[in-house]
Amino acid sequence: MRIRILIIMLLLPLWASSQVVDSSKYTVWYSVGYKEKTEGDPDFKDKEVLEIGNNYSFYYSYQRKLLNNYVDSMERLYPSPETRLLHYDDKTPWMGNSYMILKSQHNDSLVYMEKINQGQWFRYTETFPSDGWRLVDGDTTILSLPCNKATLDLHGRHWTVWYTTEIPISDGPWKFKGLPGLIMKASESEGIFSFTCIGINESHEPIVVEKHKFVDTTPKKFENELRDYWSNQMEYIMRVQNIPHSPGLWKNEKSYTPCLREFY
Repeated sequence: MRIRILIIMLLLPLWASSQVVDSSKYTVWYSVGYKEKTEGDPDFKDKEVLEIGNNYSFYYSYQRKLLNNYVDSMERLYPSPETRLLHYDDKTPWMGNSYMILKSQHNDSLVYMEKINQGQWFRYTETFPSDGWRLVDGDTTILSLPCNKATLDLHGRHWTVWYTTEIPISDGPWKFKGLPGLIMKASESEGIFSFTCIGINESHEPIVVEKHKFVDTTPKKFENELRDYWSNQMEYIMRVQNIPHSPGLWKNEKSYTPCLREFY
């Protein structure tokens, strides 16, 4: 509860500004399963969204968007931070994954953005290795759409995915792209992370990307930041938020091993 209250206090403001980058043709919904740390962590669930336009696609947590909207409404109801804090409770929506991924529809480049807890936003650009896909035997049906099977070894994890050529868009959840159809399901071999399509609809809405004060980094440096955070969460939060505290105050906090989607 202590960490939860601190997180809520640091949630403001969540939306500094935003930028319209494209207009969507499709909105694809995914149910996402994941673990945050290896030490007895339960499986978490998230609802995430892929908005696909002509030039870009944008992937983010819809659960986190619900939390943003909730915090905005609380700000309007209770302008005083002290009063507002009293009204947060266990019914407050949890934030889900904080990452946002902007992918080009014309090449394999993507921009990855993530905030560690409620500390600093990080951002890096990389090229997704779409030539690493292996098309293998196998077929299934997801949402009444026929799907084919493919596998990919990506940064230390082995992924199996199902894609449909009924929707010939080379895109999918998270960073995935590069197959001859929309990716409907993806899971890695240890069963820690999974993405399953639960809905597809045509859309004509602006694709809006949050704008923040980002620290530009590399995938490897970001991996190190995640490890640093999980080694002592409270110390990390205090440090990156520049909150005065006594050195070693959180020395007895338990250290965890993060479940990373990638190892660079």
